[in-house]
Amino acid sequence: MLSPFEFAHGFRARVPLTMGLPDPVTSTDEVTDEKGVTLAKRIDHCHNAASDHMAAAQVRMGQLLEKPSTPSAVKVIDKVWLDSKHTPVDIPYKLTAR
Repeated sequence: MLSPFEFAHGFRARVPLTMGLPDPVTSTDEVTDEKGVTLAKRIDHCHNAASDHMAAAQVRMGQLLEKPSTPSAVKVIDKVWLDSKHTPVDIPYKLTAR
């Protein structure tokens, strides 16, 4: 599992507690061409994987939305929750229960 920062930038975010410690990915400050290429490939791989996961999620959502839904049958005796947003209330808002 990657953090959003690591997904976007290819390395873990540095927090104040770890500022003096060496970076676990690179122990030296020099970045060679090999490291840059592997970082770019890793970021590209993460973006492709995320794109594939989003496409699969869209397919699943489409399948869920295509299923026929059955309307609920409410009888006279049934208890239901009411939304009082559109019902006029004589009590001022600051006195109503939260």
